[in-house]
Amino acid sequence: MFGVIDMGFWDSGETRLPLSEVERRVLLLSSPLARRAFGSFLRGDLEREGDIWIALLNFDELLLMGECINRDVCLLAAGKDRTILEGILSKVRDRVNDLPSLADSPSDRVRPWAPGDEFRQKVAQTVKDWENGRLPDLDKALKKLSRDHNESPIDEFYGLSPKQMHELLILGWWNDEKVINLNDDLPADMLENAPLLHNCRVLLEIVAGSGGVKATARGNLKRDTVQQVYDKAIFKGFDLYDVYWQPGVINEEDAPAVHMARIVCVVAGLLKKRKGLFEITKKGKSLLVEGNEGRLFAHLFGVYFRQFNLAYCDGLPELPGLQNTFPYTLYRLSEVAEGPLVGKKSIAVSLIHPNLLDQIVELEERYMTPERFLDIRVLRHLEVFSLIAVSRRLTESGYGYRAQSFRKTELFDKFISFRFR
Repeated sequence: MFGVIDMGFWDSGETRLPLSEVERRVLLLSSPLARRAFGSFLRGDLEREGDIWIALLNFDELLLMGECINRDVCLLAAGKDRTILEGILSKVRDRVNDLPSLADSPSDRVRPWAPGDEFRQKVAQTVKDWENGRLPDLDKALKKLSRDHNESPIDEFYGLSPKQMHELLILGWWNDEKVINLNDDLPADMLENAPLLHNCRVLLEIVAGSGGVKATARGNLKRDTVQQVYDKAIFKGFDLYDVYWQPGVINEEDAPAVHMARIVCVVAGLLKKRKGLFEITKKGKSLLVEGNEGRLFAHLFGVYFRQFNLAYCDGLPELPGLQNTFPYTLYRLSEVAEGPLVGKKSIAVSLIHPNLLDQIVELEERYMTPERFLDIRVLRHLEVFSLIAVSRRLTESGYGYRAQSFRKTELFDKFISFRFR
């Protein structure tokens, strides 16, 4: 159940549902599409009453579902038939009266986005007041209660309200009237030192100029192409995109900067492999035109963090929630601007979604702290877009580098902006 929530969007097979268009009354799942979307993570079976499907949840599940649907915690369905509505409420009352602690919920952990006991008691009291005739309109009262909760800042979110967190993670990540806006009109000279953009352009120009380049039997670039890209590539001085020793013959996977450029160009729809050849696509040709550097940069960024699996680069445990809550980390980076990543003054935990901190600890990796995970899985990738600058020091063992501090670059604020509704 919680895996879907962690991802920051609802995924119903091939259809990704915009939550603003889903019926907000939690218990009413009258359409096949809604049943398919919600049924995938409901613990209990759906029950049918006439043409209405009802999800019988325990109270914690009910609130969690309500929180995820624009934080409209609503205990009654939107049915026009009062008889059906009262039947639904009677089934819910047993759950409400029980009021189990979130700490005792099936997840065995407190979810930081879940409302606390005080809020839950208010919901329960509101329902009872309505049952006893003290409230004429339960729906209106619950909506006000929900709205007040949703629009209040939460300490665990460092001043964000549940509604803002929802907008940041659930409603879509960037552009198209979303919270995050990516400026795709930046001039070329501002982007010329961004390693990934530079390396992708080099590769695309070579492929376009050759009318296509041959692929190996394994689907990689051939050595002569690798060498051409390698000779012009920009490297960052850390192990994901650097080459510490240059072999006599360079295969694609011996040169991480080249390998990543090829992989990302394919994922971004700029390159395609057909009949043993890598060819530039129509989109690739369009974005390679002089003057489109800003559009190419924004396109690569959007694909890289939304579609490309960052875990591919590091071999660490998947922890998909870290990438799926990337908009939150991006927002926090924009707010704090710079800070230490070691010692007691480390601000790393404030840059990771609260729900993930316990999961990182539970990985039981002796060396895997929130700081280390943040650096390897997020900061290093922002570096190849020149959005973050990280100061690193060689570890005591002499293997690898450990992040000491970070700062956002001037490009960060020129490229990324936030606007909540």
